[in-house]
Amino acid sequence: MYELISKWQPVILAFLAPVFTVATFFKIKKSRRGYKETIADRCLSSEREYNGLVTEEGHIYDRQLKYEKRLSETSSLYEITKEMSASLHFDDIFKILAEYLQKSFLFKRVALILVGMDETSSGEVVYETLGIQDSASKAKGVFPKLEIAGRPLDENDKKIYELLKNDIRRIQITRTEWLKSPYAQYLPEDAHTFMAVPMLFEDRLIGILSIVDLSVSDLEKFSILAAQFSLEMRRIILYEKVEQMAITDGLTKAFAKRHIMERLGEEFERSIRHDFSLAFLMVDIDHFKNYNDTYGHLVGDAVLKDIVELLKNNTREVDLVGRFGGEEFCVILPETGKDEARLVAERIREMIENHSFKAYDESTNVQVSIGVAVYPEDAGDVNEIIENSDKALYAAKNGGRNKVCVCNG
Repeated sequence: MYELISKWQPVILAFLAPVFTVATFFKIKKSRRGYKETIADRCLSSEREYNGLVTEEGHIYDRQLKYEKRLSETSSLYEITKEMSASLHFDDIFKILAEYLQKSFLFKRVALILVGMDETSSGEVVYETLGIQDSASKAKGVFPKLEIAGRPLDENDKKIYELLKNDIRRIQITRTEWLKSPYAQYLPEDAHTFMAVPMLFEDRLIGILSIVDLSVSDLEKFSILAAQFSLEMRRIILYEKVEQMAITDGLTKAFAKRHIMERLGEEFERSIRHDFSLAFLMVDIDHFKNYNDTYGHLVGDAVLKDIVELLKNNTREVDLVGRFGGEEFCVILPETGKDEARLVAERIREMIENHSFKAYDESTNVQVSIGVAVYPEDAGDVNEIIENSDKALYAAKNGGRNKVCVCNG
């Protein structure tokens, strides 16, 4: 058998060789096809991974831009907060706010409505300080040291204020809620957003900061800014209250003696520097002890307060009224000569004499004596002008009271 296989081996090999060759060919071809498919799959996979990385990188870049924008906004809010915190007056923080709003936002209109108490009428005063139609009038009676230009509210502003006053919370309206909002009818027809942030002090509404047509994406930033501005307003109100207590007489609200002496020194230096006249009036209530003894100290206190009001009402805004002590008051008249000072003093004396003082169901009349001294004719320094006006005052009292006496140098 072995010999037979050996004999026919060449023939068998010759017959099987093509079969093995074809099989091997197909096997190799299949192997190559698989290799190609593997390469293609790997390329496709790599391409997908690359695209995924590119997309992810794009998302990372977008997130980075958002983070950078948020960081920039936070930084700018921090800077404006720091700048406002360094200010001690309303005018300063109003100007800082206005500049920041114009620089940082696109909007149609911003309004800052201030709410204060008018001491003369004991009524509420509403005043708008930032807006399109500014005027040169000042918000006296709202905040004592407010100098920024403003304007009274128009009818639409008043309606918005009344709504906010009765619903003290942050109002935010976008176009989708426009028709449902009671505010929409008082806003521009083409407006798309409205936000109003109330500002409170001791549970009382002191202001409303509102903005029209700010982009929706900026509403949150504006809200943060308004909240910070509200904090700064409260801080300044407290500061001014403390400052006012330190420089004013608690009973009459005239300047305290210490402050009036400081201001007299300042005005004296200014008068010397610019070669201006400066008048000083010393005012004393005649027989004031009799009023206290007859009507009681409560009526006496009411008389003192009324005297200060009369002094303020009969002098200019630049003039200074102070309580020198007891029933004695003084008035500083910058840039005022002797003849004009005499006229002012005489007008004050007549006004007080003709005024009916009423308090606690009591009514009485009061008279005053006034001494006048003027720089440079009567005095060369602060002490001398006080001393000479005091001498003139006692000359008026010795001359029969209810008189004006002017120092003769």
